[in-house]
This record gives sequence, structure tokens and C-alpha cells, in this order.
Amino acid sequence: MTWRGWRCASFVAMFVIAALALPAGAAARFKSISATLSKPGYTVLALTPAGKATSVLARTGRFSIRPPAGVVTLQLRTTNGKYAGPVVLGIEQRAQRVIVGVRAGAKLGRIDVNVRAGYARVRGKLTKAFLVATRWARAKRGVPIGNGRNFGFVRSKPPAPRARPLGDIDADGVPDVLDIDANGNLILNNLDRSITTRAAQVANAFQFASELPLSISQTANVDAGSTDADINAVLPSELQVRLGIVPGGPVELDCGHPQSRTDPKLGGLVYCSKGGTGRVIQPGTPYDQAAHFPDCCDPDNNGFGTLTPAPGSINPQSPGGVFWTWPGATSSQIGTGDLLIERQQAGESLATLQYLFVTVPALASYSDNASPQNSGTVHYPVAPTNENPPPGGPPFIPGGPGTHHNGIAVGAGPDGHVVLTLKFWRPQRQPIGQETAPWIDMGGLTYLVRAQNSSTKGPLLGKTCPQNALSADPSQMAVAKFTPYFQAPGGLTDLEQDRAANPNNMITFTLDMTKCLAAYGLSWDVGEELDFDFVAATGVSDDTLQDVTFKRTS
Repeated sequence: MTWRGWRCASFVAMFVIAALALPAGAAARFKSISATLSKPGYTVLALTPAGKATSVLARTGRFSIRPPAGVVTLQLRTTNGKYAGPVVLGIEQRAQRVIVGVRAGAKLGRIDVNVRAGYARVRGKLTKAFLVATRWARAKRGVPIGNGRNFGFVRSKPPAPRARPLGDIDADGVPDVLDIDANGNLILNNLDRSITTRAAQVANAFQFASELPLSISQTANVDAGSTDADINAVLPSELQVRLGIVPGGPVELDCGHPQSRTDPKLGGLVYCSKGGTGRVIQPGTPYDQAAHFPDCCDPDNNGFGTLTPAPGSINPQSPGGVFWTWPGATSSQIGTGDLLIERQQAGESLATLQYLFVTVPALASYSDNASPQNSGTVHYPVAPTNENPPPGGPPFIPGGPGTHHNGIAVGAGPDGHVVLTLKFWRPQRQPIGQETAPWIDMGGLTYLVRAQNSSTKGPLLGKTCPQNALSADPSQMAVAKFTPYFQAPGGLTDLEQDRAANPNNMITFTLDMTKCLAAYGLSWDVGEELDFDFVAATGVSDDTLQDVTFKRTS
């Protein structure tokens, strides 16, 4: 792993965690809920509206779970670590509404798991003593509209506050702590700036964030022509994931069953379960030499790795610190709906993966303000530079435009400023729920630019360009409102929402490179190369970037 991949570690200090651990022994005060699932191997979770949780593995189908409160909902996780939907306890209003609340001590009998519909339902009719009708969800033909097929990514207008079921703002059946779209407006939580969504996110016990830093020669972007195979060629060694660690003592990460040596289809989430592909990120240690997780860090040999905070990640905003890992997984092995459980003596906390950055923003074209003007279109894939050939090996071979030693040529205008108008393809995510396109262009992201490296001045250590160096059509991009996570001086937020990937779907903004550097007392000499990072971020915790080299020629 290069410093380019590790440099965003400074952001970890502002990685916010809302810790919701249970008081020690709290679950023991309530009587167990028992039942038998029609399918074995699922994990059963008992949840309160505030996100407090207990869980148990129904290895044979039969389970008994002590809830963390007198009234809970029951949720399921599949054998391979995906959220599998809520358990329905009763049906009302002509199957347009279901009851999901249950009291401690309930004996539920048989529960039928409907894999295709993404939920489960108690087979018999329960006594009213165990049902809690105020914990309800909207349904279609008795199936909750939010379920294990869409992970809560479904349109559902929040009911009036007095009628709203506790812990489920949009009443879709997926609790806020697990819902990837808590207010039902089809905008993922991390991209939604509404008050109701922010309130729901307080219930999330820990953050799950991804980072994908790629050079222009590594670029993965569907609109730029990348195939699934191209994307999966770079993900294992470049994609990074950060997990907030709940404070209060040693924390183990439950990602499901250990991987099977004989059947690759068996086992939990491959990137964080025993025998899988996950590796621990440590400064100065390359990916292929890093220790495997959780195999490296399981002192009690129970299959769940102990999370160790990354250096410098413990601070008042993240008292438990942050665990940093290479998943080593392909886009089919990690994605939306993955449900992780952090366990400690005081209780359990949950996180559901909303999306994953598996592609980067990709420079499509550029033009400057010089006379004569420099302009061009980037053609992908861009050949890499053979920067450090081994002794006796092939000679130095320059890469394509935008790589080191072959920077894209730009020049200054009459005022001495190098000003670029840039067009980018947005990064993509995989489809969710009812979305039918193979890939989705991500809207709503905030775009930052960082001056990263210079062949003559040395590392600039990610100096973010200030707001006065950036401009765009205000009908397409707005001045960004940053969270404490970034502490960045400037950025632009895309006003477009998610839609099917399309090469004609681009964003355009202008960057005054001279102003950017001048903000840090730096200049750009003729003949000098500079690296710039073009970053797309959620404003909460995730980011993805493309690194491009430019050379000033006039």
C-alpha cells in the first residue's frame, strides 16, 4: 500500500461513532423469546427502537433469545451475512399492515422464512398478550414493504409522529438502525441531509465506510468503459474499509460463519469471517504482506476477530477508535445489505452496509484558459508508467497522459492563473431493490480537489483547494456544507440524484489551480508536474478518488 492509499488516515480523527452499548447484564432481566425457524443457520436479532440488540445463531432452526427490553422486533441475518428482513407476528388492515412488535417471554412456535420475499412470518396465530400493535409496518399482501430484498430502500412517507412506530421512521418494517434509507425518500442515508434521516442515523451503533483511491492508470468507472472484470481486478488490493469501534472494552466482530474449505458458497461475509479474504491495514505494510483478519486476531478461537484501533484513531469524537481493513473482496462479495455485529461484554451494536465505492470519479475531458488553449479527451484505459524498472529489466516506459512523467499539458491564461474546466463521470454503485440497471451513477456526492504531490516541491500532503478556487453552474452543483469529518475548506455538492449509469451523464466544474496552491503559499513553475486528487465523498465517512498528474507548459 502506498502513502497515497494511507494518507486519508488524518480523516479518521473525525470519524464519528454513536455508541449504543447495553448496560452489562441488561438482557438478563427479560424472559427469553423462543421459536423454530423453517430454515437453519440464520442469526436472529432482537432490537429496541434505540438500536440496542441481542442476537443468537439458530444453528438448527430452533432458538431462544433474551431480548434487551420488554418489547422488541425480531430481525434475521442470512447464513452468508446479509440482512434477511423482519419477522411478522400478525396481519391487519387487509394485509396492508403487519405487526412486528413482540413482548419478552413470547413462545412463537414455527416461523416460516420466505427467502424470495425477504421476510419471515409466524405460522400460527399469537395471543394478544405477546403482540405489540404499536410496532407496525406497511405491507403489500402481508409482506413488509421494507425487507431483505431492498434493505429498506423503498419509497415510504413517514407517518405523523404520533402514529409512527418507534424506531422505524418510514414504517417500512426495517428498523432505523438497519434501514439504508430511513425516511423512505429513495436517498441513501449517507447522502440524505434531511433532519429525519440524521436523527435516525444517531441510532447506528457504529459507522461502516469505504475508501477507494486509484491513479488515472488504475481507473475503474463504468461510464469510462470499465467492465465488471476491470473493476474486480483493482478492488482486492485497493478498496479499504473503516469500521468504528464501539468504546467500552474489547470488541469482537461477528460477520457470520467461518468460510468453508470445501464449499465456497458456505460461510459468512468473506471479507471479515474466519478463513476469508480480509487483511489488517498497518502503515508501511503492503496488502500482500498484511495479516489476515480475523485469523490474526482471535485469541479465544471462536471465529470472531478482536478489533484493534488504527494508530491515531482514538480521540474525543471516536473514543473507541477505528479499525481499518482491506476486504480483499470483489464487487459480488461485498455490498449493500451486509450486516455486521460488534460484540462486547456490555452488549451488541450493529451496522448495515448502504453501498460500496467500487468505482472512482473519472476525468472525461478538460480545457484550460491559455492561449492557444490546451484541451483534450481522456481515453481509457490509460497505460501505467513503468517508473521503477528493476535492474536488468525493461527500460523506463512512460505511461499515458495524466500519469507521472507524462502529465496532462496545461498552461496559464493572461492573468497568470492556470484555470481548468473539467468534466467527470460520476462513480457508480450496484443496483438496490427494484433498480434494474446493471450500475447506478451516484448523485448527491461532494467533490473536493487536493493538490497532492510535486516532482520538485515534494509531497503536499493532500492540501484541499479552497472554495474560491472552485466554481460550477449553481443549478447543477452547490457550495458544499461540510461535516466535521472533512474539515475541508472547499467543495461542490452534486445536485443530481442517483440514476442509471450513462456515459452522457457528467458533472462539470472549474478549478483555478493557481488559487488552490496560493492558499498554501505555493506556486507552480513552468515545466513542473503536479498531482491532483479528484475526490467524491458522502460528507459522512466515505470517499473515492482519482489521482491525475498535470504539467504546466506555459
